[in-house]
Amino acid sequence: MKTTTLPARGWRFGLALLTLAVLAAAHPAAAQPTEGEARLTALGGATLTVPTWKEVRKDAAVLVLEQLPDPATQKTYQVLMCALEEGPTAKVVRWDKVRQNIVDAASKGGRALELAPKEPFTGAPGFEGQRFQGTFKSGAGKQVALEIVALVKDGKLLTVGVIAESLAPAVTELIDKVAKSARLGTP
Repeated sequence: MKTTTLPARGWRFGLALLTLAVLAAAHPAAAQPTEGEARLTALGGATLTVPTWKEVRKDAAVLVLEQLPDPATQKTYQVLMCALEEGPTAKVVRWDKVRQNIVDAASKGGRALELAPKEPFTGAPGFEGQRFQGTFKSGAGKQVALEIVALVKDGKLLTVGVIAESLAPAVTELIDKVAKSARLGTP
């Protein structure tokens, strides 16, 4: 069985996570907002259906959105991150290496990311997927929850992740909906 070592460069998701550590003073998850289409243009592109939250960062390979809290509507602070980068090209994806690269990239700067593999993600047609869950210390020292779905197809890695105070069912529903909408290429 041939496996490929993942490239040391990239791992934009982990770096986006590190950048957002300062924003991660999250609160419990709440109801789903309205949706829009987001396009990443790196590596031939990807399209996702995402909530229409405030855009914090967007470039060719990374999209970061935040939902600001609103106690009147029970909306809580959450961060959604999507990243497209080079991924494994082997027929058998080494999810342990994908996980370790995300942890290594996010942990630069002294912040600790705990990330454990959960069940495979099969909701995105044509992709091989894996769900990860864990915790992350924000820049303010607050520990928050993180859920990631990593999708691999055609040598590309598309990661969709949410930072929240806890992993309530609404967080999983949101991440599943975004990951299921994933399409490579640009329309």
